[in-house]
Amino acid sequence: PLRAKLPPWGADLLARCDGSAPLGALLAGLKAAGVAGEGDAADEALVGVARILMVAGVLEPEGVPIPPRPAQVARHPLA
Repeated sequence: PLRAKLPPWGADLLARCDGSAPLGALLAGLKAAGVAGEGDAADEALVGVARILMVAGVLEPEGVPIPPRPAQVARHPLA
């Protein structure tokens, strides 16, 4: 399971991440709905949240497939 500290609008962002819009459009939608703040701080927060979600494998940027998680390495029977 993913555990991360997100801004109050983090859940709303995640709900909007359905692959139909780029991150910039999602931020504009959050701002228009009065959910996210205005200015560079909101933009930086969005990028930070998106980075967390991408590293966790929750979001997959277009054209950059997330590599599969490595399988657990089995111990060699003679090791």
